[in-house]
Amino acid sequence: MQHLGGFGPNQVATAIGLGMFVLLVFIASKTKLSGFLFLDAVFLIYFSYRGLLTFSRGGILVATVSIILFLFFYSLYKKVSIKILTKYIFIGGFFLVAIWLYTSNITGGMLDNRYAGRNKIGVKEDITSGRLDIIQVQFDNFLEYPLGIGVGNGKYERQKSIGKVTGASHNEVGRLLEEHGIIGFFILIMLLTVPIFNFLRGDYFQKAFIISFYVIWFLTINHSAMRIAIPGFIYALSLIRITDYEEEI
Repeated sequence: MQHLGGFGPNQVATAIGLGMFVLLVFIASKTKLSGFLFLDAVFLIYFSYRGLLTFSRGGILVATVSIILFLFFYSLYKKVSIKILTKYIFIGGFFLVAIWLYTSNITGGMLDNRYAGRNKIGVKEDITSGRLDIIQVQFDNFLEYPLGIGVGNGKYERQKSIGKVTGASHNEVGRLLEEHGIIGFFILIMLLTVPIFNFLRGDYFQKAFIISFYVIWFLTINHSAMRIAIPGFIYALSLIRITDYEEEI
């Protein structure tokens, strides 16, 4: 399935998922992105609906996890009471269920099958869409060739191993290890640890953003590699110092 501009559903869902996160941040902080909070909420609902219609699970699940983590730390920063938090969780849950049921209905239940790892006739399939087979080959190649098999050679090695002509990696972690070997391993360690130090020395306001950016980057490179620029840009945001401007004044 292709979307406008030649991008596949995975990349479209990733972009929509980031839009969902941005809208949620503005709504939670009561800052008007469009000029009206109500309109921002409508956009969030619409983005959620359109994201589900891509039938790509990665981008939507990444958005969901990052939103939950952001709201958790942001509520600690704002010292939101349990009563108010429960009210918002109930409201959010209601809209989530409503959006899911509506989207599932107009797709004839296909959405339920997709997220349950079943095909269009309801038969259980590999929920990772073959990604586990690719990752297994990548780790095997890393162990066999600790210095790496060379940049861009992974696809051709997997053609020999699993017979897939289009065996391109969906996982940047596996690609780093397979193609760059030990050097890729140390690069991965640095990428993983630097944002954590930034997270630990920040207050709850900074933690809310840093952990969200970190999770968006890491989960995205594990299901969509670096097919679009979003992961690199978001990772850069996890390295900056974020402060509450109102408190700084």
